[in-house]
Amino acid sequence: MLLLASCSEGSRISAVARLDPPLTIEMLTMTARDGDRRWTWRAPDFHSSIEWPTPTTRDRETDTRGEIEIGFRLETGGRTLSEGSVRLPLRSEWYWGVQVVSATSDPREACFTCTGSQAFYLAPEYRGPERDSIWLMWGGDSLRGPARF
Repeated sequence: MLLLASCSEGSRISAVARLDPPLTIEMLTMTARDGDRRWTWRAPDFHSSIEWPTPTTRDRETDTRGEIEIGFRLETGGRTLSEGSVRLPLRSEWYWGVQVVSATSDPREACFTCTGSQAFYLAPEYRGPERDSIWLMWGGDSLRGPARF
């Protein structure tokens, strides 16, 4: 998870998708809602690069107090394969990174900056030896701190 310093008093959030075949980014829709604002991330909103090959969204500004609800849905042919949501507290000058991960065991164990995770049901025909669930995983840090890679 990449966390960057900022001079802004606002707060930010971004999302990462780590899905193993036969799951694809085209099956994923993510939503975020804080207060009256709501936005959606779909496949075209996730970008990869040579330096960061994992599909990632651009940062979005969030409120600085209250909660943000992050949801996801994996769907194909009108059929929902997995869906779920979590609520995270909003803070001033804070960055949240949220990941959608296909895995069997809790992927947070291999993530130094992650502070929480939750598993969600995955349709049986999309499970494999290394993925029987979809996990939402999250971590955050102050935007006032140094850049963390």
